Amino acid sequence: MEILLAVVAIVGLIGTLPQFWGSSWGDIYQLFVKGTIPWDLVHEAALKLLDKMRNDDFSPTVVVGIGRGGILATGLICSEITRGKLHADMRKSDKAPELPLLRIATINTNVVFKQQPAGMDADSRRALVDRIDLHEIDCVLSSEDRILLLVAQNFTGTTLEKAVALISAKGIPRENVKTATLFWQKPKVEEHHLADAHEPDLFGMVISASRTMPWKSKLTSTDRI
Repeated sequence: MEILLAVVAIVGLIGTLPQFWGSSWGDIYQLFVKGTIPWDLVHEAALKLLDKMRNDDFSPTVVVGIGRGGILATGLICSEITRGKLHADMRKSDKAPELPLLRIATINTNVVFKQQPAGMDADSRRALVDRIDLHEIDCVLSSEDRILLLVAQNFTGTTLEKAVALISAKGIPRENVKTATLFWQKPKVEEHHLADAHEPDLFGMVISASRTMPWKSKLTSTDRI
């Protein structure tokens, strides 16, 4: 009986170990075995990014999601910005708070491949990605706007670099623009050809470049260029 109780205690301890890191065995399996970033970690990265924005005293008037992942990240970031401002207003006044004005814009992207033979697998197709083209922003901007350019994942920084150029061409001062990512996925040293073209001004977390966002399939992702 004592042996059985000891076994139960050990099993229970093992089962609760991930909770010390605010995680679970399921999340650990997703991240380290399947290579998929858990949603809880996405939310944690968003909160860390917001903390850095506050430390920089940067309060955007426009949050621009770049690409499909950037659009999802923008929804999350804007929800947290709005929630934080509402709570702050409620502490200052007994009046019913108003939703803060925060515009959401998008810059759509298009992946362009090099010429490739038929029947090539997904990993090989990723290696033949030629570039990512950016479309026009779907929002009218003024020189007074404070703009957050946001991607979910930053690998080489090429997309953010292009977005900065697109915004600057509209006469927006560079000091009014911050580039940001939830996850800065730095390549390994031996992957020197993936050196950062642009380092984000703000980021949530640094994480392995082999990890994939929870809304993506690692086998078909094309954004690691």
